Amino acid sequence: MNIDYAEDWAFLPHGGADAQYAHLISEENRLLRDEVDRYRRHVTKLINMHNDAALERDKLRVKLRDAESRISDLLRDACDSWKTINSQKYAIDQYREVMRVAGIGPERWGGQDR
Repeated sequence: MNIDYAEDWAFLPHGGADAQYAHLISEENRLLRDEVDRYRRHVTKLINMHNDAALERDKLRVKLRDAESRISDLLRDACDSWKTINSQKYAIDQYREVMRVAGIGPERWGGQDR
């Protein structure tokens, strides 16, 4: 019967190799922690950027709503003005027609011949 003893195994670390291996593991652990910290900082920056963008979006939504309201008011005012202008033009045309039917020339009532 052949029994292998642990100290005879080929890749078994001995003495200084244990310390070197522990140092390598420790260094790799430190590098991984540094990388995780860097990723966390980046994620934090992304979250802050997202929050800033959301705030800006909300401000712009308010401005857009105000602008749409203002445009609606201006269009309503313009429509009212056009109604007034059209009704005044209609009244002027009726006045001219009445004056023409009555035989009064434009030179007598201050109008212009069209």
